[in-house]
Amino acid sequence: MTNAMLRARGESLRTYFPSFADHAHENDPVFEDDHLTQIVKKLCEKYLLLRMQTYAKQYTRQIVLKNTPSVRYQMNKLVLFKNV
Repeated sequence: MTNAMLRARGESLRTYFPSFADHAHENDPVFEDDHLTQIVKKLCEKYLLLRMQTYAKQYTRQIVLKNTPSVRYQMNKLVLFKNV
């Protein structure tokens, strides 16, 4: 969640991450966000990237491959188990 969303709900980042209060450093707020905000942004970015990759993998399996194994997967198993 962004700072604006939290402020709208009457909360702050320190509500969700109390242990980061001592972790934050003084930065110039004009040029960059404080350290806590940077950590939360990176955390959200990684989480959303993981969710998008998981969705793409599920989409590929269900829609593109129609729940059948890929040719690469079948050939790999053929080589491993039949020594072809």
